[in-house]
Amino acid sequence: MSFTPTKYELKLTVDFNENNFIGNVKIHVGVTDPVKEFDLKMSKDLEIERVSFWQAQWITRGNPQSLGRVIFDIEKKDDSIHVPLDEEITSESIKELGYIEVDYKGKVGEQGANKGLFLFNSSDYETNLENENAIHLFPILEDVAAPLTLSVLTPWRAGKVD
Repeated sequence: MSFTPTKYELKLTVDFNENNFIGNVKIHVGVTDPVKEFDLKMSKDLEIERVSFWQAQWITRGNPQSLGRVIFDIEKKDDSIHVPLDEEITSESIKELGYIEVDYKGKVGEQGANKGLFLFNSSDYETNLENENAIHLFPILEDVAAPLTLSVLTPWRAGKVD
């Protein structure tokens, strides 16, 4: 693996009535050797909606302007997905910016499930991100510690109130 995760940005929109969630994770990466494909670890219980790779195309006033490519040819197997890239990614091509973005869906676990997002009691939710449990909440690149930013949206904040 030549990608190394440098930061995770995780956004979850939880539907408390249906006990499910929509997730979006951005995995910021560094690269040591050229990359033509990569694998993401994720629970088979998560449903992938879209995978894309973003990188800076030019710099405007010191800010990278990014361009993303959706990847259609992904292969899911058990607790991982294999993602081929249409062009090689190098340390030079992502010098300013490079990240993998995944949109997916998942279900909230029953009370006491202790993996993914699960009910702690009748009104509280909890997650356990220790050891191999992170893959039940979001896709990860590899078991390397990296900072995680987590945003949780409720249907009201997401503009989805009936």
